[in-house]
Amino acid sequence: KKRVVVIEGSAPLYMIQLAAFRNAKRAEEMAKILSQKHRSRLKDVDLKTMRVDNGSNGIFHRIVSVPLRRQDAVKVCSILRRSGQDCFLRKHEAKTP
Repeated sequence: KKRVVVIEGSAPLYMIQLAAFRNAKRAEEMAKILSQKHRSRLKDVDLKTMRVDNGSNGIFHRIVSVPLRRQDAVKVCSILRRSGQDCFLRKHEAKTP
């Protein structure tokens, strides 16, 4: 199987977000379920959870893909949408040390 290669560079990277939960355990469980359900559509793009503090709106645990080039993210998300899965792109914010 071919794996999607993430290319670091000057071009911005994007993550595909499939869902968000307030409960970390529920987000982890759903990430596994969605990975299995959409395995052929994701084309070996791994899903993970990401903790986000939205200040007064609280903490959310997002189910996202690994960072991808925009055209790859758009392609995978459109395939997921055709199967009935909601998703959208989020610009990947690289954390500086």
